[in-house]
Parts: sequence; structure tokens; C-alpha cells
Amino acid sequence: MRRGDLLCVPTGSLRKAHSTIDDLMHLYSANFKLYDMNGQMADLPLPLVSHIGIKSDLIGLFRELSNAWVRKEAGYLIKTRGLLLVIIHRLIELILLKKDSASTDYRVKKAISYISENYASNITVKELADMVGLNAVYFGALFKKETGMLVHQYLAQTRINHAQDMLQNGECNVSEAAERCGYKDLSHFRKQFKMIKGYTPSHCLRA
Repeated sequence: MRRGDLLCVPTGSLRKAHSTIDDLMHLYSANFKLYDMNGQMADLPLPLVSHIGIKSDLIGLFRELSNAWVRKEAGYLIKTRGLLLVIIHRLIELILLKKDSASTDYRVKKAISYISENYASNITVKELADMVGLNAVYFGALFKKETGMLVHQYLAQTRINHAQDMLQNGECNVSEAAERCGYKDLSHFRKQFKMIKGYTPSHCLRA
């Protein structure tokens, strides 16, 4: 093991370790059991050893997790479980998805935040580019590089995800969901929903 490595020790394993006096490092650890949505024991879908590098945000999360566990203040179990889930998500993102959201360009982060709060509005690339002080063409290319999607693709996916939630929660019917998510044309909404999700919006309606 070296600095920046992650070791995932399977349940029931025997292990031992020693440190090298000339190459000391900090170690953060968490011992936990993982369950799937059916309450069955599950394995963490990560390799035995992965090199993720020194991530300051992860170090901060591990420190906060350790402090919360040691102090054991009221509600600490909920807090530590929440922190552990955030850590696991971050590790899966880095190792399996091969992306690092912490390094996303701050201008793209600002645009994403704006989209998440105003997805029902008529958002344009120029509007977002002006908001972060960039040329529209350059911003569009930067957004694609950082997210893997064009702005209009990201916006459409955000809108459709919200529409899906509304339909599955029984908040509204198909035409109401389309309107709430910024679609003036119901036919276009249905077509885009099917293209992104692989099924029609009506499929999400609660029985």
C-alpha cells in the first residue's frame, strides 16, 4: 500500500499490517456491513486495492465520520451512516465511474446549480455563458468536456427526471408534468421522455 491507496477488506478476512518508519502515512478506516434494498448482505463493488490519490474532501469526510463516531452525541448513528454513504458514493464515482465531481470547473458547477433551480424556464446556452462570463461557444465546449453532455441534453435530462418523479409520486398527470417541467408541446415532451427513459411517461403513473 502507498499514499492515496484505498483498501477494501472483505468480511471475514484475516489481515495484518505494519508501517515503514521512513515512509509513514495517515490511515483512515471504517468498519461496516452493507445491505442491499432487500435487506440482504451485499459486497462493496470495488477492487481490493485502488489508487485514488490524496482527496482533501474525502479526508475531511473520514475525519468528520471518526469524530462523530467517537463523540457519540445524540443522533450520531444517523449522522455516521449518512457520512459513510457519502464516502461510498464518492469512492464509486472515482473508481467505477472514473470521474471526479470535486474537480469540476466552478463555472460549470454554477451553471448546473442554476439549471437545477430553474429547469422549467427557457434556459439558453447564451444565458448560462453570460452568467459565468464566457463566450457561448467556449462555454458549450467546456460544459460538454466537464459533464459529457451538451447543455440542451443536460437540461432535457434534468427536466425529464423531475417529470418522472412527479408522475411516480402521483402529483400530477402527464400534461401537468410536462407543463411544470417547461414543455409547451406535449407531443415533444412524450417523445423526449421516451428517448431518455426508454418508456412513455404514462408508464410512470401510479395505478
